[in-house]
Amino acid sequence: MKKIIAIAAALVAFASVAVAQPRAIGARLTYGAELSYQHGLGSNFAEFDLGMALGNHSGFTVSGIYDFLFPIENGFNFFVGPGAQFSAYTFKEAEQKVGLGIGGNVGIEYQFSGIPFNISVDYRPMWNFVGYSNWSSAALSFRYRF
Repeated sequence: MKKIIAIAAALVAFASVAVAQPRAIGARLTYGAELSYQHGLGSNFAEFDLGMALGNHSGFTVSGIYDFLFPIENGFNFFVGPGAQFSAYTFKEAEQKVGLGIGGNVGIEYQFSGIPFNISVDYRPMWNFVGYSNWSSAALSFRYRF
């Protein structure tokens, strides 16, 4: 399990330095906590999240999303896009499960003017074609932009 976590962290780190600015790093708060990294790609962005489970199971989730960004006004943006996810968990009953799936992301963000900070709310459904059941989550995210 430690090897899988190390490999997932290395993949997220490699993907995060592979392209140019702007970038944002922060936290995505859902059923657990996720380290979230966004990287601008023209007028859109790629998002990579590394989540750690809380509660009655332990494990991690690695997600990659490509979001299309649609400016609304006054610092608000709407975003939507496809993505994929890999997860590995050990449940309370010592049962281990691995999941691989596809899904998407839809949300709204606010970029504060004058400070490099944004806040967003999103909804992310995922359908696993390998492993355990499908799921979805809503999240609140805080990111520092640089």
